[in-house]
This record gives sequence, C-alpha cells and structure tokens, in this order.
Amino acid sequence: MSTTSLPRTEWPKESRVVKSIIDYLRSKGCYAEKLHGDQSQSAVLDILCCYRGVFIMLEVKRHWSLDATPRQKYIIDKVNQSGGVSRKVSSKEEVAEILAEIEDKVATFRRQSGENGQSSGSLSDEDERLDGPGDNTADDSQRTEVL
Repeated sequence: MSTTSLPRTEWPKESRVVKSIIDYLRSKGCYAEKLHGDQSQSAVLDILCCYRGVFIMLEVKRHWSLDATPRQKYIIDKVNQSGGVSRKVSSKEEVAEILAEIEDKVATFRRQSGENGQSSGSLSDEDERLDGPGDNTADDSQRTEVL
C-alpha cells in the first residue's frame, strides 16, 4: 500500500522522512545536515545540503499533500533565484530527481566548457574580470591585509 492511500494518522513521522533523506543524500556523497529551529523559527527549512558544488535547501513534509508555510515558500524562491536549488519534498525519490537534474546541469556545463576550449576546472574570462587584477597572484607581498 502506498503512502498516498494511507489515512493521515498512519503517515510516517516527519523526523523519519528527514533522516531517510539525509541518509540518502550522504550515500550519494552530499554534505547534508538537519537544520534545527525552535517554534519561533518555523520558517527555517529542514535540510541544508551541497552536491557537486550546488547549494541545496529542502523543506521536508511527511506527506506530499502538505504545503510549506508562506515564509518557507519565500525562502525556497529566494534560494532558487540565487542559483541554488530549493524544494519542498516528501520522499527520497523526489530528492533523487533533484540530484539527477543537478547531474544533467553539471554534464551540460562540462560539455559547453569543453566546446569553448576551456577545461572544466578553469576560470572563464568573466570570472577573471570579476576577480580583478592581481587577485590570483601567488605572491603574498602584493596582497594587503584588511583589518
């Protein structure tokens, strides 16, 4: 019997779903931590994660039909707008889909970088302009200490 047909009283505890997802993320090589908040911090999302250099925040609900709070939705939108990945999830399967999307994006980026004559680990001209002149030098004497 799937959880979609279970009565609400038999849905798994959210803490079990969170643990299951964190265990799954770690098994895939992710850095993943449960974020803890008290009642006054109900807008904090449940899981902070990094996978393949991508920042991820997940809000876990014990059942797919439960919705995130307006503040949680706001945080999810802000993370996504900032280039990270954030979603409301209720299963490892949903998280697996997110990781697969990230893998696809990483593969596309590597292909495009190769087509442009850059190795996947090199800085683009744009990145070098953002760093500014001299920021990438190995000579510490050219650097100034900021107090």
